[in-house]
Amino acid sequence: MWTGPWVEPGFELGEVIPSWAAETPAGSHIEVELQARTPVGLETGWYVLGKWASEARTSLSGQADGFGTVETDVFRAVAPLAAYRLRVRLIPGDGGAPSLRAVSAVASGATDKPVRTSGPWPDAAIELTVPAYS
Repeated sequence: MWTGPWVEPGFELGEVIPSWAAETPAGSHIEVELQARTPVGLETGWYVLGKWASEARTSLSGQADGFGTVETDVFRAVAPLAAYRLRVRLIPGDGGAPSLRAVSAVASGATDKPVRTSGPWPDAAIELTVPAYS
């Protein structure tokens, strides 16, 4: 099992989407989990964001509590969260043990607050002067 360090992105977490690269011999699989932390230091339980094998993939939607929910392989915060960390379990099978090559995540800010958008595009194209072959 691998447990990553706490990641504090510097903004209130709204969503976290993990990504991974693994080799899973016959019968083996990996489980990718996420834990979050509130601004006052309370830690959530672990949410399973996916069970993955070369021949099968399983998402575990429907996990929910006062801190967040899991929708397919996306964690969505319900309460303000300040940090997260990932954990990967390597479950061996008949063909041997899986290996993890990489694991990462993309975190975005809170999604329940209004988002300021840009104004409409101008009617005419804007030509940018950039050096050739840039």
